[in-house]
Amino acid sequence: MIGITLIPNPLKVFVDNHRQIQEDLKAEKGICTISSTTAIVHYAIKIAKKVLESKESFDIKYDSIVFNLVKSTGHQTKPGGGGKYSLSFIDKVANEKYGYKALERLDEILRLGRLGFKKGLNQSLALALADFLIHPTLDNFRRCEDLNIRGYINENVPLWKEGELEAILRHVEVV
Repeated sequence: MIGITLIPNPLKVFVDNHRQIQEDLKAEKGICTISSTTAIVHYAIKIAKKVLESKESFDIKYDSIVFNLVKSTGHQTKPGGGGKYSLSFIDKVANEKYGYKALERLDEILRLGRLGFKKGLNQSLALALADFLIHPTLDNFRRCEDLNIRGYINENVPLWKEGELEAILRHVEVV
């Protein structure tokens, strides 16, 4: 069993606004916990969506997600590592014309991956998407898209719309 603590690292935020976003996130259920990577990425997407939804009310910006992993060993828990996940890629996508729609699609894919925790295409797609969002390279995107197309053909996973795809591909690294 692995536990994970996720904390958004504010860059520009008032305390009351930060509390409001934290309360909104607590009210929302359903972080994809297939792996620690999917949990971190899904939480980051939810933060980005909340920031976009509240942009008209107040100005807020998060820099990264600080995370800490804890592993169970028998009757004790032990540190399993930690780090900081930069929100720069997700922030760039969010600020595109169809950024919010793209974030909704990413959220939907990760929600599909967590349903039932059964192995299969949705879980593989969620893991590949998390890899892509951690390392947004063209190769990782290709792998993710292969699974997405297979899901569209076999299991009714929706395809990207043109604007959503453009919002993401504009910021992909070509290595």
